[in-house]
Amino acid sequence: MGVYIELFHGRKPRNQRLDDWGTPGPVFGPFGFIQTTYAHHIKMGDGGNCEADLHVDEDLVFYDGVWYGDWSVFDKLEDGHKSRIQKFDPKKAVVPDHEEGRSECQNCGKEWDDFELVYPRALNVRVAPGEPMPAGECPACGALCQPI
Repeated sequence: MGVYIELFHGRKPRNQRLDDWGTPGPVFGPFGFIQTTYAHHIKMGDGGNCEADLHVDEDLVFYDGVWYGDWSVFDKLEDGHKSRIQKFDPKKAVVPDHEEGRSECQNCGKEWDDFELVYPRALNVRVAPGEPMPAGECPACGALCQPI
C-alpha cells in the first residue's frame, strides 16, 4: 500500500481569478513516500529514491500547462480519484521561465512582460468583487497592472 498526491484548484494562466475551485488535476501514485522540502519541492518516491519532483513556484504547483493552488496526500483512493490517476511525466512538471503575456500599468501606462511584474500585495483592499484580477504590480510605480 502506498500514498497518492492529488493536484486541484487549477487555473490557466497562473493569475486567473477563480470564483470556484478551478480544474481538478491529476492523481499520482502510489508512492512509498511524499515529502515537502523547504516548502518549494514536493518529492515522491519509494525507499530512499526520489522518482518524481514537483516544484512550488510562489504558492502554486505547475504540471502539464496548469497551475494548481492545492494538493492533497492520501493513502486510499476514492472513486473520483481512480479516473484521474496518471503516470508522472517529469517533462510536464518543468516550471516555465515565464508565461507569454503583457500587462499595462493602470497608473503610469507602461507595458511590461508579465514575468517582470511584482507579486501584488493587499489585493483584498485594492480589487473590488467583480473587478478583473491584476497580473501584478508595476515595477516602476507599484500600481496594479492589467493584462493587455
